[in-house]
Amino acid sequence: MVEKISILWHTYSMKAKTALSLCTFAVLIVLCITSSHSCKEYPFFADEDADIRLATDKTEIKLNEKVIVTVMGYNPDGSYLWDKTRVDFFIENGTLDKTYVELKDGKAEISALADKNTGEMKISARSGSSFAKPNPLTIKINP
Repeated sequence: MVEKISILWHTYSMKAKTALSLCTFAVLIVLCITSSHSCKEYPFFADEDADIRLATDKTEIKLNEKVIVTVMGYNPDGSYLWDKTRVDFFIENGTLDKTYVELKDGKAEISALADKNTGEMKISARSGSSFAKPNPLTIKINP
């Protein structure tokens, strides 16, 4: 008899734990929907296997000239990364107008100013653990 009660107690306690987990999940969903900040307001980061690309139409610029850099992000299946996927940028020998962007329809743009020295400007980017290619994007700076 004690063994039957123990089995029933274990069975019901497992069901209670599952129900509690479902209730907790439901409360989190309600909080997310009703809070003053939408869940969609927070940025996403790309997965490790994402394909992030940097591109520009100029490979050479003059000192104190700007260049527009486009970042494009794709999932392994070829679809765009989520809107609001955050991509962080880093630069050597220049100044960026933004240090990060959030993708919209899989792409975004930044501008880089060659305001330091002649030589090479190097721009790299990443989202989460995915690094953009080429890494870095190199632009020659002429006097």
